[in-house]
Formats: sequence, structure tokens, C-alpha cells
Amino acid sequence: MGKKKVNSIIIPWFKRDYKKIKNIKSFILLIRHAEKRIDSEILDENQIFLTKSGRKEALAFGKELSLLWGDIQYIKSSPIERCVTTAGLILEGMGNNVEIITSTNLGDPGVFITDDKVAVKHFNTYGCEKVVQFQIEGKELEGIRNLKGGSKLLLNEFLMDLKSNKGSGLYVSHDAIIVPFLNYLTGDANIVRKWINYLEGAYFWLKEYSLFLLWDGKRYEIPYY
Repeated sequence: MGKKKVNSIIIPWFKRDYKKIKNIKSFILLIRHAEKRIDSEILDENQIFLTKSGRKEALAFGKELSLLWGDIQYIKSSPIERCVTTAGLILEGMGNNVEIITSTNLGDPGVFITDDKVAVKHFNTYGCEKVVQFQIEGKELEGIRNLKGGSKLLLNEFLMDLKSNKGSGLYVSHDAIIVPFLNYLTGDANIVRKWINYLEGAYFWLKEYSLFLLWDGKRYEIPYY
């Protein structure tokens, strides 16, 4: 018998972009975690967990990945619980027990935070999207690393993993990290307006002396030597 068909929760970006990278042997998919609770009374980001819907979607996402990818060789996550939970549910859906590696570059505090106690005040005052917009505009904010500095740190981790690992990898992070990172790499000023949905993301792979990025249906070549 063939594999049981899974009810698709993968949004159009994934099906569209997967067709463009399916012949690439080694790559990383960077995604935002699954749907989180929205609770204005909770100020500690560590205490904001996934919704029931988010948990179901992460599990189903993993089942879909197992049909398309076959398997996964490594997975990294922000140490924040909603990201680790997302990663765990995706692995469960895939039937894979690979160890989840946590990286503080992906969150808690993430590459763009130098002082979380100071930075959180900006996020509480302006909101996430406005803070990211300030970064892109080059506005200095105490406790927050500039766009280039933070992006370079995360880029180095991507390059290290792509050079040392074979096969498919998955990174689970936050919108406040993914959006400015993609803006830095692509120069797409519309990323802040578009933002990034839950379980949405971008593919990264190496070829010769360039890093390639597939985001929003567009391929970008980024020399790194």
C-alpha cells in the first residue's frame, strides 16, 4: 500500500518553493514557529506557548515534510519553548527522533539582542514590526544590535552548518529574527509589510562560492567569500 494521504496544511509558498529546490541535496529550511497564543497580559515571551491549532498544524506539517523530503538530518531551534515544541511536533509528524539542537542565535535572546532587559522595553513600547522597521532604517536602539551585525552572526551559523552537514536541515525561529535577516540578505523592503506567517520560511543552500536563498518564490544569490 502507498503512504496514507495527509490533509494538507502547507500554504502555497511551500509547495511552490519546494518544486524549485527538490533536486538540491543539502539545504536548510528556516521557518517561523507554529501559531502562538495572543495574550496581552503575558509580558514574558518565554511564557507564550502554542495554541491547540498551532500544535496540530506543526504535527501535520511534519507529516507533509516526511512525504516530500523523506527524512531530515538535523534540526535547530530557538530555546524558547514554542519553538522547541514546534520542532518536536514536526519531528513527531515525520516519525524522526533526531536530537533538537538549541541555538541562542535563533532566539533567547537571538542575534539582534545585546541586552534583553533593555530591548524588551522597545518591543513593549513600539511592537515587533515597528522595532524591525527601525532596524532596517538604521535607527539605533539600546539593547538591540544593528541589522548588519546581527545578520552576519546568523549567516555564519548557516554557512557553518551547510558546509559541515549533508542533507536537509530545519531551523525554527521567530519573526523578529527572520524578517530582518531576510531583509538584510535580499534587500527586499517589502518584507516588513508582508511579514512572515506561522510555519512560513525560506530555503538556503550553497553552490561553489555563493549562498542561495529562496524566499517568496524568488531566488537570491549571495556571495560570501
